[in-house]
Amino acid sequence: MSKMNRNPLVWALSALSIIALASCSGISGGSKVESSDPQPATTSEATVESEAESEAASSEEEATSASQEVSSVQSSQYITVELIRDTIPNGTCFYDACRPTVIYHDDTTGETEDVTEYTYKTLYSISPKGDSEVTYGAGDVLPAGEYVANISHKARKNYKTSIAFTVNSVEPEMGREGHGYYTMDIDAMSDTTFTALPALDTLGGHGMPTLGDVNILVIPVEFNNATFESVRGTKEGEVGGEFVRQVLHEAFFAESDETPWESLSSYYKKSSHGKLNIGGDVTPVFRYNHNDTAPDVVSASGLATSICAEAVSWLKSEKGYDMRNYDADKDGYIDGIELVYATTHLTPSSSGGDDDNSTWWNYTTNAGGGANVNNPGARRMFWSRWDYLTNSYYVDVKDEAENDIGYRVRVGDTGKTAVDAHTIIHETGHMMGAPDYYSYDKDEGVAGCVDMMDNNVGDHNAYTKMAYGWAAPKVVDGSSKNFTMTINSWTDTGDFVLVRPSDDSWNGTPWDEFLMLQYYTPTGVNEKDSTGYPEWQQSTSAGGSAYGHGGTYKAPGLQIFHVDGRTASQQAVVEGGKIGTKKWAYTDTPRATAYTGETTWEGPAKGMHTNTMNASGRQSADLDENGKTIVPTDVRELSIVLPSGVNSFKTSSYYNNFGNMANLFGLNSYWGDPTAKSADEKYGGSFYSNFSMRAFFPVHGLAFNDGSVNDWNIEIVEQTDSDITLHFTNVNANAY
Repeated sequence: MSKMNRNPLVWALSALSIIALASCSGISGGSKVESSDPQPATTSEATVESEAESEAASSEEEATSASQEVSSVQSSQYITVELIRDTIPNGTCFYDACRPTVIYHDDTTGETEDVTEYTYKTLYSISPKGDSEVTYGAGDVLPAGEYVANISHKARKNYKTSIAFTVNSVEPEMGREGHGYYTMDIDAMSDTTFTALPALDTLGGHGMPTLGDVNILVIPVEFNNATFESVRGTKEGEVGGEFVRQVLHEAFFAESDETPWESLSSYYKKSSHGKLNIGGDVTPVFRYNHNDTAPDVVSASGLATSICAEAVSWLKSEKGYDMRNYDADKDGYIDGIELVYATTHLTPSSSGGDDDNSTWWNYTTNAGGGANVNNPGARRMFWSRWDYLTNSYYVDVKDEAENDIGYRVRVGDTGKTAVDAHTIIHETGHMMGAPDYYSYDKDEGVAGCVDMMDNNVGDHNAYTKMAYGWAAPKVVDGSSKNFTMTINSWTDTGDFVLVRPSDDSWNGTPWDEFLMLQYYTPTGVNEKDSTGYPEWQQSTSAGGSAYGHGGTYKAPGLQIFHVDGRTASQQAVVEGGKIGTKKWAYTDTPRATAYTGETTWEGPAKGMHTNTMNASGRQSADLDENGKTIVPTDVRELSIVLPSGVNSFKTSSYYNNFGNMANLFGLNSYWGDPTAKSADEKYGGSFYSNFSMRAFFPVHGLAFNDGSVNDWNIEIVEQTDSDITLHFTNVNANAY
């Protein structure tokens, strides 16, 4: 049940041990080479240089055979290096597959220190044997051949050694079901969704259903002093409430070709791959009999829920609405209510004052009241500004006109309104249970911005869609140690790959820790967002766009995310029918209600991680036995992994990187200019290794947050407009 006790990163050494000693600078004589193994495969010489001395050395001179004669002068300070294996397959890197262990020794004091991962002080440079002019990093993919790894440790001196190893040419098999991966049955995941596990729903359950035909209510709301009467369309007779209802119907329920981008309904039909069909009705305008400037209104945190309750009651009693038509899951609540309001208040900003009150923002929440199957009432609701719905990205200035209250409408023969459904689509994601993936601290762009629940753009990611019940992964399972796999466009088909360590398999739910690979394409719901809009392409004082590319990614590429959706529960041992002491721990079997078995008891699951470090409730922290949070750790629920290995989103200016192609893995031979300096004109890389991506795993560096070690290197070998082929090589395999 618990993953709390997974072993931390430990690399057990095999019999193959290669140790190199180095003499200190200033000691006369040569260097000494020793081996801790009676019959080492290879040995190497080592030297010690000061920081100022050159690090260049011939790989031929440094990598020698075990029979080489060496000086008998012992050094007192030196480094040694041991490898688990000295023969690895192509498609892997030196660090992940050879698994070096570098130890610093001081024989004078008896001090030893493992400096293998000593940040910025232990450096690795890989060169083909006999060609020191060509160099690779320790985390770079290596073609077949003979190599020398040059290792230096910069402490008081610059201690150096080197060691030879071989990369064999091994032909991967073509992966298929049972040979490299298996495809999860989506029906088998039905009891792991937000609907099935309401405590994991970001608002606590009874949200909008995520599957099948769902009808929602869209209610226009006005105040005595803030009405829709002055809103006019382009056709004679379209005034006030009726025109507003037409706009709302387009925004919520129109077909794709009837909108500038997508409506709520058309978006979710595409994003769910046909599994969710949202219908419903735009109701008559509801007048709340107060001014929006009244003191009790401005300060009332429950204003939206109060209005919602009154509006639902009014629709039942005055308009004859039968709310059973809006309760598809028959849980006694209206499936979804979206209130769109007119107001005189400005959009909240960081300047302070009454207009910053969250009342006049957009948000999703729960209304009060109990369930009633025969007469459903309000539960999950969305409170949205009218001007956010009509401040469209999609209308060129020359093609629009502004009326007397600032609402922009499209002019010309089409007569279409300038609706923008991005915000209502994002908030409907909350209606169905998903959290925000941006950090409320505004100090980093954890998920990389390009996601509907991050920056209100593009498609939902695979983690979210698993939790909605829309997609199931191809799971790398270790049934082949060296194989290729082709996956199709994530946006068009829902294909994606899930990776866990081979010896610690996936728990079969979204609520685990794993790598998630999806092939982004600028198609479907991504298409128009990929080209960007003027509002996203505003220039900065330093020049260039304030928002990176100014759109989502403009070309196909592989997105890799690190997901840590683990949940916790109270757990206890059952003896003689009695439940013992309950203690909190991470669980592999998240449940909606308590479970009692013959030997174990487990309580309901609780979501533990978030992308906001200072958020309350779902904490990014470990638990003590009482369920209290310990010191928050550097754990995120969903974080992008960048091919550069550098986390350029861990900054308050992360928007500068929005939509840059360098955030994606891909082949520049397919798209992009490998010589370009701009981060938007080429991919960031085409190979995933633990060593290169260690900055994105801050808890353990080279391991997942739960302590398990990913044993796969991943290389892109082919790419098209609609699919990508990946080469998976297991770095722990000994059969190479």
